Amino acid sequence: KKRAVFYEVNYLHYNPNAWWMWFSDLFAVALIFLSITSFFIVKGKKGAWGRGGIYIAIGFLIPIVFLMIFG
Repeated sequence: KKRAVFYEVNYLHYNPNAWWMWFSDLFAVALIFLSITSFFIVKGKKGAWGRGGIYIAIGFLIPIVFLMIFG
């Protein structure tokens, strides 16, 4: 039995059409651009060289740890 929302979301992960592949790649590039530029928006103690740097490091470490454990 197909589940209402999960089937559609899962279907998109199979790259059903060529245009979807291009859209998903463009969207991924846009997300990477937004995440990199966000490092420089906040200045001072809460910026990338202060408390924000801790969040950046955690954001890198969590996926790396999961890859080391389950990869």
